[in-house]
Amino acid sequence: MDFITTVKEKAEEIAVSTVKASNAVVETVKSNFAIAEKEQAISKILKELGELMYDAYKNGEEPDAETVAEKCVQLDESYKIIEDLKAKIKEIKNVKTCAACGRNIKAEHKFCPNCGEELGK
Repeated sequence: MDFITTVKEKAEEIAVSTVKASNAVVETVKSNFAIAEKEQAISKILKELGELMYDAYKNGEEPDAETVAEKCVQLDESYKIIEDLKAKIKEIKNVKTCAACGRNIKAEHKFCPNCGEELGK
């Protein structure tokens, strides 16, 4: 009976870890999709901003400062959301970024295996 109980417990552990892993994959895919959507929104805003600036230039006018500021705020918000989503992905994958070379490193490493830089806590 001990053997059966042990096998059952191991099967339950495997099932739980499989569910956790698949949830991590789903969350990563959702985050990457949201990043792609925000990047498209940023491209659209930048295009609108460029057209606004060029139209003002072409007409010998100053661009509408309020509209420019509004577009810049939208950009800032979008960039912040992307930054947060990338941080969420790093947390899911249990990685951190080396400040020296920019590589993603497993969170438990104390030194970057790429450049040797000591990694902060």
